[in-house]
Amino acid sequence: MLKLKYIAAILIGLMFLSPWAMAGKLDDFEKDATKERVEDKTPEPSHSHHHGTESMVDRDVANCLGGGIASFLGLFLVEFGKVSYHRAGPDDYVVKSPSSEKETVIENRKSGQALIPIARLDISYQDVESDVSAMDYRGEVGYGPVALQVRETHYAEERPDDDLDILQIHMLYRMSLGEEIEIDLGFGGMSIEGENDNSGLSITVPVLIHSWDYFGVEFRSSWSSINNNTIQDYDLSLLTGWRYLSLRAGYRRVMSDTESLSGPFAGLSLRF
Repeated sequence: MLKLKYIAAILIGLMFLSPWAMAGKLDDFEKDATKERVEDKTPEPSHSHHHGTESMVDRDVANCLGGGIASFLGLFLVEFGKVSYHRAGPDDYVVKSPSSEKETVIENRKSGQALIPIARLDISYQDVESDVSAMDYRGEVGYGPVALQVRETHYAEERPDDDLDILQIHMLYRMSLGEEIEIDLGFGGMSIEGENDNSGLSITVPVLIHSWDYFGVEFRSSWSSINNNTIQDYDLSLLTGWRYLSLRAGYRRVMSDTESLSGPFAGLSLRF
């Protein structure tokens, strides 16, 4: 009879401990990426008058440099955004050099090409760990320099049985550096849905290089903030195929403070 009491006590203990013992990779990532952080409000130490003067000079220099860099970036954004707009049109874009009579002809975008698409759909399967996998779906719709991007990744874990969804939505400003390179700037949000729902702001900077219709390299990066936690997402892929359709393969790493969901992926890219 005494042995039965011991066995019953052990079984009851296992029942209470099982939720903790069965916590898996996805649960660990969600908790780390969405944990509440307390902001550090420690006041900065006071400085002497000498240090105050130095800081004023440093601030003036920083303001001058910042103003120059901002002006340069502004011209950069406008000029290469304009190239995207003209490439989306029916005619080639002719760029005239201000210092000479030389002209540069940038061909208009052909239907089905990878850069500045009117519509694009990427589907891929990722192997994260032996018992964790993911299906990733990314859609993009736009014209010229402006586009909307929606990306959803569904992670599934076998032991324990668990799943996690990461949704990213960005408005993109697409810049064409000639006919072969595209750099985008995107602003939007990210949400993580698992045991709970959490969301925050997000930025993305994709870089796409397609020197030929049948081969390309793409690096998609994003940085998101949820509950003062930074989530980094890096996706490097190679594409091979032709206009309208490419096979793509690469490696993706999604990182929180101490956890990550990383692994190789393979899939398809459809473009119009």
